[in-house]
Amino acid sequence: MQIKELKLVKREKVISAIAASIASGCVTCLKYHREKGLKNGISNNEIMEIVNIALNIRKNAEKLNRSFLDSVLENGKTSEDMDCSDNCSCNEINNEKSEDCGCN
Repeated sequence: MQIKELKLVKREKVISAIAASIASGCVTCLKYHREKGLKNGISNNEIMEIVNIALNIRKNAEKLNRSFLDSVLENGKTSEDMDCSDNCSCNEINNEKSEDCGCN
């Protein structure tokens, strides 16, 4: 299966790369993509906002994964038994729960 190439503008690609660098925990990648972003007109404040969003998502995903693993190992629960509403980052990112979020 071939993946169709998206028509993202350079700015969107750099923003995605910064967020992916945070998600993967790659400091070297973050430094590279930050510099690329600054050269492409993305401000330090915008980069910090991207970083904060990505860190919130990563932090909450780690909490949810830990909660899930604890429940499975200790109580034999399955993924269908889990509810991520307590750990959802939608509230922190958008200042409100999203209608599209599966946590509602």
